[in-house]
Amino acid sequence: MKKIMLVLVALILCVPMSAYSKKGGNPSDTLQQQIDELRLQIEEIQLIPGPPGPQGEQGIQGEQGPPGAIDVYDANGQYLGILVNTDNGVNTTFYIPSVYSTLTLNNLEGSVGAIGFTVNLLFENDDCTGQPYVPIQMQLMIFVNGSKFYKASATPPVVNFGYNSYRSTGGDCSVYTDTTTSIAAEEVTLPFTLPVALPLGFEN
Repeated sequence: MKKIMLVLVALILCVPMSAYSKKGGNPSDTLQQQIDELRLQIEEIQLIPGPPGPQGEQGIQGEQGPPGAIDVYDANGQYLGILVNTDNGVNTTFYIPSVYSTLTLNNLEGSVGAIGFTVNLLFENDDCTGQPYVPIQMQLMIFVNGSKFYKASATPPVVNFGYNSYRSTGGDCSVYTDTTTSIAAEEVTLPFTLPVALPLGFEN
């Protein structure tokens, strides 16, 4: 566009001065008329693109992305979930998409028996009835109490929850009063059967 404007100015400068001195002519009107004619000619020009230039050099290869999810199976091909971590071959933790929580298996038994994943259920009543609660640390984790599996629900935690009884991992009810930040627990059904067949298999 700058080149076109330069051509326009050059053409105007090349107009003979006699064109402005015609009898009865107005130099300003003559100049404006010539500018309008040149502008009209420029607008009628069809700009045809030139041929494409040569292809540029290939860029540098980017960094390798993170590895994809690793699926966990038992020895019978039963799908368990998505690997989270392994603890020196003793425990394996994986995420179960259908229940939105993680489960830790004991690799020596193929069951849920690792210390820390059998949890007492807390109750506001003094006879272990009503809504069970668990400490907030169990959020997003599946655990065992008695013969049933539980997970922390999606409800907000309760700060300084006052409980008056608890049910031990063996299923016994005990009266005990204390407060702790807790979250409601709900029973869950696992999408596979336990104990699983060992050894576990992993596929990327």
